[in-house]
Amino acid sequence: MQWNEAKKWIRTFRAHAGSTVRLVILPHAGGNANYYRDLVGFLSADVECIIIQYPGRQERLMEDMVDNINDYADRITEVLRSMDDGGKRTILFGHSMGALIAYQMLHRNAHMLTFIEKLVVSCHTPPTRKDNRKYNKLDDDDSVIAYLQSVGGLHDMVLEDKTMLELIIPAVRNDLLAVRNFSLTQAYKISVPIYGIHATEDFGVNISDMQMWALLTEKEFELVQFSGNHFYMSDQWNTLADYLQRLCYSVVSTS
Repeated sequence: MQWNEAKKWIRTFRAHAGSTVRLVILPHAGGNANYYRDLVGFLSADVECIIIQYPGRQERLMEDMVDNINDYADRITEVLRSMDDGGKRTILFGHSMGALIAYQMLHRNAHMLTFIEKLVVSCHTPPTRKDNRKYNKLDDDDSVIAYLQSVGGLHDMVLEDKTMLELIIPAVRNDLLAVRNFSLTQAYKISVPIYGIHATEDFGVNISDMQMWALLTEKEFELVQFSGNHFYMSDQWNTLADYLQRLCYSVVSTS
C-alpha cells in the first residue's frame, strides 16, 4: 500500500516524536477515530497512539466502506507495514468489532506483524463463538437505532438529530453486517498474549464469553473488568488509558 493511501487510515491527534512504543486503536462497528480522541490526552508522551479511521465516516465519508472482517484485517495490516519506522513495538487494542479485526490481523498476517507484541480485546465474544441473534434485524433504520440504544451507543442528543443519524446509520449497518457474516471454521492460536476487557453491564457479552479468548493464544491470557456498559470507556478514558499504558510500559521494559 502506498503511503498516500495508508495515511488516510491513520489519526494521531498529537505529536509523538521520541515515543518508544505504539498503541493502535481499532474502533467498534460504525465507530470513528474521533470517538477515541480523549484517550490520547491521558497517555504519556512516550506512547505513540494511532487510531484507525475506517472508510465511510467523517472525512472519509465519500469513500467505499469495507464490508467484511478479513478485508479490514488485511488492509489495516498493510497500513501498519507502510509506516517507515522499522516496525515499532506495538500493542493492538480492538473494541467490539475492532477486537475481531485485530485477531484476524494476527491470525492471517502474523508473518508481517512480528512487531505486534500484545492484543487487547474489548467487549466482544471470540470468533469461535458465533451468536448472530442481536444482528438479525438490520434492514431498517429503526432496528439499527434500537441496537445502538441497547448497547448504550446512542445519546439522546444524537437521536433527535436526523442529519446525524443519516450519517451514522449506514456505517453501523455496514459493520454489523460484516460481523454477522464473519465466520471462523477453525480456532487458531496466535503467538502473542491476549488481554481481555469485560464491561460489567454489557449484557450482550458475558464474562464467560470473554474468558474463551484464552483458547486463542499460545501465550498468557488476562481478563479485567471495567464498570459500565458496552461503551464503558465514555466516562473513564483515564482509567482505560492507565491500563493500556501499563501494558505498553511492560513491552518497553522487556525490550
